This record gives sequence, C-alpha cells and structure tokens, in this order.
Amino acid sequence: MLELYIMPEGEKNREIVKRHVNERLLKILDRAIKDYVMMFDDKRRYWKRITCSEDWEKSVDELFDLKQMEKDGDFFFFMQVAHLAPATSAPLHAVQAFFALRRLLQAKGEYKPDLTEEYVLHALIRNELDCCKDLPESGGRVIRIPEPDRSIVLEDVLEEAAGDKEFEPELYENKSVERIAEDLMGYYEDLGNYVMTCFEDEDFLMLDLIDAKAMKNTLFAQSLGINTREDDVFTRPEGEDDEDSDLPF
Repeated sequence: MLELYIMPEGEKNREIVKRHVNERLLKILDRAIKDYVMMFDDKRRYWKRITCSEDWEKSVDELFDLKQMEKDGDFFFFMQVAHLAPATSAPLHAVQAFFALRRLLQAKGEYKPDLTEEYVLHALIRNELDCCKDLPESGGRVIRIPEPDRSIVLEDVLEEAAGDKEFEPELYENKSVERIAEDLMGYYEDLGNYVMTCFEDEDFLMLDLIDAKAMKNTLFAQSLGINTREDDVFTRPEGEDDEDSDLPF
C-alpha cells in the first residue's frame, strides 16, 4: 500500500481509508493500462486469450500479459503521450517505475515510492482530474467510502471536527461541525486533495529538470532531504523486516 500523510484517528479508520485510497489509485492506474492497449495493441500482442467485449470489465491481470508489457518499449511511448514520464527519465526506468508503483499499491504493507514512482502517480492523478472535468460521466473526482465503512470513519471525524471548531473558533466561525467533518473526509474521498494525502512533498517534480541519479549526488538534494533512494530499495515502515514483507518485487 501507499503510505499516506493525512489519516484519521483510530486503527480501524486508518485501515478503511488506506484501503479506499489505494484501491482507487489502483483502478486509475489499471485504466491507464487499458488505454494503452486500446491505443497501441491493435495486434493483441498482450492479450492472454481471445476475448469477447464483455471481458473488458475484467482485471488487467486476467486480461493481459503485464510482464511482457513492462518489457515493451511501446509502453514508454504511451507514457510520453499521456505525460506520465519525467522529461529526464530513461525509457526503461520510467516503465519499470509505472509497474513498480502498481505492485506497491497491491502490497499489504505501507511503502514510500521513489521519486519516479511519485512522479508517475502524480501524473495519473492529474490526468484523472482532467478526465473528471472533461467527462463528468467518468465517475467524478469525489468517490465516497462505501457504507457501512464511511459511517464508521465519519463518527470519529465528527469528533475531530468538533475539537477543531472548539480549539479555533475564529477559523471555523462560519462552518458547522458537520461541514468541517465533510471537508476532512475530502482528504480521503476527493481526488483533488490527494496531492496532500498521498505526497509528503513535491520533490519529484524536479525530475523534469534533473534526473534522480544526478539529484542524489548533489548537495542541494542532500540539504533538502530529498528522497533519492535506489531504484530497488524501498523505505519500509518501522518494525517491518525484509523477510516479513509481502511486496512482490
């Protein structure tokens, strides 16, 4: 799972929010894979079998050979067309980052992506927001947590909102507790707020100017604490040993 930076109080609430956000992001990423197939795979190179139109709603794991797709140079061309790849990124690294991000979202543990993966995720979110604006029927930027989970989270968020209003009455003078609570829920349900929920900072945007390896070797990056971990090393949550990790890399 992707490590999130804005979370509700309570372990159960956190699990609900993590599942909702990660599943939504995975659906966005998988839709990009289907877009790629529609645009570039006219010879059905990646289809696992001959399918009928009804099969299109199945998961990309069922439909396509993702390992072969990851190796194919055409996917980088798609990433360029969709503005998913940093300007400085090598083709192979950009494609690997896309599919590594997908595996990260599927994992049970929480992980921080590397810079290129963060860039890809941010670009996917941006594209989806554009789609929501241009095609309202696509589902909208706000997708609520399904019930009964939403009510469970909202109950505690209402308490948090009441505390915020009591602590800073001038700031929330014109807002009801219920309105404050819905604003807080927006961090988990409104895709437009995911830039705050899913990212610690926006260092990854520098990849359009300087590649990750060069950035890692600069005093500038070190002084700012920019996350420039090696491509195959993931920052693991405290207390989680390598042998206990379920991350499928």
